[in-house]
Amino acid sequence: MLLGVPVCCSNVVALPEQVGDVGLLFDPLDCNDIYTKIMLYLKNDHLRSEKVIKGLAKIKKFNHVAYKNKLLFEIEKA
Repeated sequence: MLLGVPVCCSNVVALPEQVGDVGLLFDPLDCNDIYTKIMLYLKNDHLRSEKVIKGLAKIKKFNHVAYKNKLLFEIEKA
């Protein structure tokens, strides 16, 4: 996202939560799903542009200091 490219990533663990609707998610165990998602980007200029814009907007919202403070708060609470 930070590099201004459309994101296509696995739909497992925390990636879907991090990427949200900014990228295309695929099942890493399904070659056809991976192929389909990559082809969507290759064949659709509008989709690529839309995802790049959303990605750049999302990355601007990341705040490492706020994340650190929230993590420390949760650790102290536990």
